[in-house]
Amino acid sequence: MSPELADNNKSGGQDLDSPQRAAELAGELIQALEDGLGALRSISSSLTQGFEVYTKLDLDGIVCLTANQQALCSELRFFIRRWKHLSSAIVENCSNSHISELLHRIDPRLYERMVSLMDNVAEAQAEVRHLNRIHGQLIRRSDRLATIMQNVITGAQGTYQRPSSGTPATGA
Repeated sequence: MSPELADNNKSGGQDLDSPQRAAELAGELIQALEDGLGALRSISSSLTQGFEVYTKLDLDGIVCLTANQQALCSELRFFIRRWKHLSSAIVENCSNSHISELLHRIDPRLYERMVSLMDNVAEAQAEVRHLNRIHGQLIRRSDRLATIMQNVITGAQGTYQRPSSGTPATGA
């Protein structure tokens, strides 16, 4: 074992030149990527469902959808923090090797899986970004419609008088 790794082990660090420990951390990193990818896909699905809710102006649906999207975003933030923590732990303890080099050296299948996951995550991020832009446009249009309707109602209040309490509302 190199002197640096021996010092690292004395200070509580992990010996990532041990293929078993490195493979464990790499497996955890890949699992974090898979979980994050699942969260991104759930957000994408939720945004797609939101299009119908916003076009129908379904207030209850909008409230439920917003709560669901907030929960999904919190879940995604958790996976991002987990991924960053694992990748920084690997980088700090892997004797100046890049994560991809380390994975390729330990197990080429892990390396291939990570590359594939990173590509899938990038595609899912692009899809969420695109759907988020559309979602934002729908929200702005819904807001404009609500403002127009509010202005119409406010403007009509001076024109029409409420019937007196003793007079029936219908003109029979």
